[in-house]
Amino acid sequence: MTAVLCVAAEAFPLIKTGGLGDVVGALPGALAPHCVTITTLLPLYPSIRKAIGDAPFLHRYDGLLGFRATLL
Repeated sequence: MTAVLCVAAEAFPLIKTGGLGDVVGALPGALAPHCVTITTLLPLYPSIRKAIGDAPFLHRYDGLLGFRATLL
């Protein structure tokens, strides 16, 4: 099993403005038969916050490239 971290600005069905959202949204399903699991990180846009509800806090980075980042 291979694990891949995908960082993107959009992913269907949570947020999509163009073709990137389609590709990022379809990639995990397309690679699953090849024993590849994908975890996708997205910015916490208001529409994503609404879709995930009260997601559990996982980790906070206080100095990630000069900014604070929180994983939910």
